[in-house]
Amino acid sequence: MADLHEAQGRAGYYAMLRFSEDTSDPERGALMMKVQERSTSLATRLVFFELEWAELDDDRAEALLSDPGLDFCAHHLRSVRRYREHLLSEPEEKLLTEKSVSGAGAWVRLFDELTSAIQAELPSTILESEEGGDSTTVGLEQALSMLQHPDREVRRTAAEAVTAALEHYTATLAEVLLGDDAARAELDDDEIKAILLWHAVEESEHKAVAFDVFQAVSGDPKLRARAMNMITVGFLATSIAFTFASLAKDRAAWNPVRLGRSLARLRHSPWLTREVRHRIRDYNRPDFHPSDHDATELLEVWRERLFGDDGALVDRLAG
Repeated sequence: MADLHEAQGRAGYYAMLRFSEDTSDPERGALMMKVQERSTSLATRLVFFELEWAELDDDRAEALLSDPGLDFCAHHLRSVRRYREHLLSEPEEKLLTEKSVSGAGAWVRLFDELTSAIQAELPSTILESEEGGDSTTVGLEQALSMLQHPDREVRRTAAEAVTAALEHYTATLAEVLLGDDAARAELDDDEIKAILLWHAVEESEHKAVAFDVFQAVSGDPKLRARAMNMITVGFLATSIAFTFASLAKDRAAWNPVRLGRSLARLRHSPWLTREVRHRIRDYNRPDFHPSDHDATELLEVWRERLFGDDGALVDRLAG
């Protein structure tokens, strides 16, 4: 059994690594899909093993595991038994295994293809590029790898650029929640709503911290804009991929009438208004600063609502 899993794993890793090199190559994608399908077929036939092992009583299982010949796989076998309460019947486990290729596995592959297509433009000085010019276009993974660059200054500059861009996103969404009744109406649970509003106040309060650090470290408006563009594309790709993954798990969501209504409501979402889009894009303005979008009055209102004498969260404060 162990030899079988090892051979299957080696074939799977080979196909996966080839696909990772170029996710747009149909031949590589077909190879990975072929390996996944054969692995699923094999796993379906062997699903009985873990189910029957999990059904053994504890004394019998421990007696078998005490054999030195099982030392190499004892941890795995104990892990299987640890989650036995969550195992289904054999027909149900087989069905889940068979559907994994066209279900969760398919969405993982879609996510990989979307994110691998994302490109970012970074300064040639950071990348030590030999292509010449002020900047070089690279893939998302290579751009993010700058966060682990051996040169401390490169790591710091890249990290501050990415953090400042992310902070602009979180502050923008936080102030949408604080300032738009429709956005707050989407939260049904009062407890969750109060906690998120508290978090939104904090996000708005420190929205300029990472930006000011980046300005002190680099201040390059082109690098700042490139980081924001990379974050925007990555955020959209990730959101789309996970939305599809969520829809795939909810059969009711594929009802044409319900899906049509949901898409129609999306056009009027408080999170996708023209004002929100304009504010996100405003970050790329050379003379931009987060304080340009003043939220002082908004924050004063919500500090009182949350932490005033009759505030929704005043009883949660220590002391």
